[in-house]
Amino acid sequence: MKTVLKIAYVLFVLLFVAYTIVALHKHVAATDGGSTHVVSLRRGTSTVRLNSYEHTIYHSCVAGHVPGSSHQDSFIGHEHVMLELDIMKRAFLKDKKTLHLPNTMLLYGPPGTGKSTVAKQLSSTLGEDTIVLTVSMNHIENKYYGESLKLLHAVFSLAKKVAPCVLFFDEIDGFMSERSSFDQTHTNTMKTNLLLCVDDVLGRNDVIFIAATNRPRDLDPAFLRRMELHMELARPSTCDKLTLGRRHVPSMDESDVESLFDAWTLHDMNKFFRFVERRRWMDDLSDQPVDMPSLRDMHAVYVAHYLLKS
Repeated sequence: MKTVLKIAYVLFVLLFVAYTIVALHKHVAATDGGSTHVVSLRRGTSTVRLNSYEHTIYHSCVAGHVPGSSHQDSFIGHEHVMLELDIMKRAFLKDKKTLHLPNTMLLYGPPGTGKSTVAKQLSSTLGEDTIVLTVSMNHIENKYYGESLKLLHAVFSLAKKVAPCVLFFDEIDGFMSERSSFDQTHTNTMKTNLLLCVDDVLGRNDVIFIAATNRPRDLDPAFLRRMELHMELARPSTCDKLTLGRRHVPSMDESDVESLFDAWTLHDMNKFFRFVERRRWMDDLSDQPVDMPSLRDMHAVYVAHYLLKS
């Protein structure tokens, strides 16, 4: 009996060692920065050679069109942002490389004002030749020591390889909050390296760095200093809401906006109009125009059953 137990124990140890070796081999293969990948960019037939970290970022962060929103809807009330982006777009031209224009921007404002949507629509605004990398913490954080730092550096090295490029960091307050002596070493290292990476792209006309936050006062002062443009995306005015509303109901006027959408953002209005579209499709009315009486009825249903009660 003892002999059988010894044999079973030895087999168990051997299986455990074999499993550990295979798991480590897979991890090393997956995170080996020395291996290279050739990627075809969506503009023309040009290709770039990426290491494994850059390849991972490229396939997880390249932004596409945002479903349920249009290019025009994204910029209602944000003409000042459109103006700055148009200036940056001109700097992307090869004959403008001698210019030194601001290329870092902080978008801030309350939730629902379109910060993330604006940045994600940049590919259609700046042209198909511009690649937009939308980065969040889940793309960078890694449980293995040192891997997060490599992925962070890969974001910026990738941006320079695929330029012209827009780097968009969403919810930057979750990553670049003000540094303190209570930060863990890893956290402090990541914040410091992000500041150094931003320094590396400052002044480049082929890379735009954009960050978005709902809490600008919580950001590190050193990061705020590196953001050359601070653009507020405020709550929409009645005129902005009316512009969006008339795209769905041409007969809508200011009194309708004030009575139905007083405290709403454009994001809230877009959700409501998607609800209207769905309900009218269920009733086989999608091919008929929406009038204000039916819109008011659906607004009452939406508020009563589909909105969180305060």
